[in-house]
Amino acid sequence: MNLNFIPKKYQAVLDEVYKDSDGWWAYTKEGYFFEAMECHTAHEYNQVELMKVIRTIRPCTCKSCEEARKNNKGVVKNV
Repeated sequence: MNLNFIPKKYQAVLDEVYKDSDGWWAYTKEGYFFEAMECHTAHEYNQVELMKVIRTIRPCTCKSCEEARKNNKGVVKNV
């Protein structure tokens, strides 16, 4: 699937993006979330709306992400 509509700076923090019969889905990598959705998963019916949500990706401080960050000693950067 062609994901050229997503700028590279966001591709680096997305785990998966795909389209199915329900629309477009996106999942962030550990340590990030969609501020607009207040979760790690985004769903929209078209690419334009999905990009609006993708632009709201921020570092995540939920318990799961904090534990993963501590265990992996990963560094999360602002997008």
